[in-house]
Amino acid sequence: CNQFLAERRLKIENLETDFKQGTQLCSLLEIISSKSLGRWNQKPNTRYQFLENNGIAIKFIKDEGLQLVGIGPEDIVDGKTKLILGLIWTLILRYQINVIGEGSPKWELLEWVRKQTAPYDIPKPLRNFTSDWQDGKTISALVDSLKPGVLTPHNMSALSGDALTDAEKACQKALDEYDIPILMDPTDMVNTPDELSLMTYVAAFRNWASEDARRNREELERKKRTADPATCYAHGPGLEKADTFTPAHFTIVAKNCFDDELTAGGDQFDVSIHGPDGSVKPKVTDQGNGKYPVEYQVAKGGDYTVNIKLHGQDIKGSPYHVKASGPNAGHSYADGPGVKGARAGQDAAFKIHSVD
Repeated sequence: CNQFLAERRLKIENLETDFKQGTQLCSLLEIISSKSLGRWNQKPNTRYQFLENNGIAIKFIKDEGLQLVGIGPEDIVDGKTKLILGLIWTLILRYQINVIGEGSPKWELLEWVRKQTAPYDIPKPLRNFTSDWQDGKTISALVDSLKPGVLTPHNMSALSGDALTDAEKACQKALDEYDIPILMDPTDMVNTPDELSLMTYVAAFRNWASEDARRNREELERKKRTADPATCYAHGPGLEKADTFTPAHFTIVAKNCFDDELTAGGDQFDVSIHGPDGSVKPKVTDQGNGKYPVEYQVAKGGDYTVNIKLHGQDIKGSPYHVKASGPNAGHSYADGPGVKGARAGQDAAFKIHSVD
């Protein structure tokens, strides 16, 4: 419960008294179901208000299709521990253990563990949530299966051979690596394993794996739609040559890390051009389809460097080196009668030859 209630900075320390007001139960239900219970009293003071809150919670549970037998609002207010424990276990079955798949929650969970631990050298087949976990090997294999190599190789050679030591190490690794609380004392797991407690603990591993798979899917989708400087490139004549006082053009193509061209815009490519003309300001246009036409113009001939960056990194092929051609004063000349002489009041014609 506390694992979920921490979201609202709440905590259960005593089952007999902490559920009495109904606020903890209502909060727990809203968190684990991701649904609203509607209006309930967040600061109850009287028994009537306690009963009302717990009544709202019980009604919500039944509306969700859960079977509740022999427990009513008054049992929670009066602190009947066994009934409250049964209620909590019902919620765990519905919202945690039975979160994936149909059929028996126990069978589904056991089948999941079997698949996770199949590559590991542990006693097989896994048949239960009691005696098959007492050697410390199954919990160790399960912990490692979420990130292979984090605890032991498949041959289990990293284990000490002492069941309690191995179980303690595995549970601590699960806490450190996956932030899975140690919901079951390793000593109890090895000596007197309780089936329901162990199932609850193991369900936390399956929930983590499910969330990790979701995170991986989201990360994959993010990468598919994100431009990667290492695969983006540019092409066009403006990356090879340019003429002075004449617009030069090239196009940047956005691609993801899988080398697929993107079909949407929005990336901020930084294009800088330097040469004899100093720093030349280009015009970059986002067409919204993963293509970015660029136009620039230089005033002096010579060698220019075109740098194209995304997120501070050069795209593929950058920097580019461009040769700009244009008139050279030392090579250009003029000829014609007008440069030799002229008569007052009469036009004198001559021609200027621009040579680079």
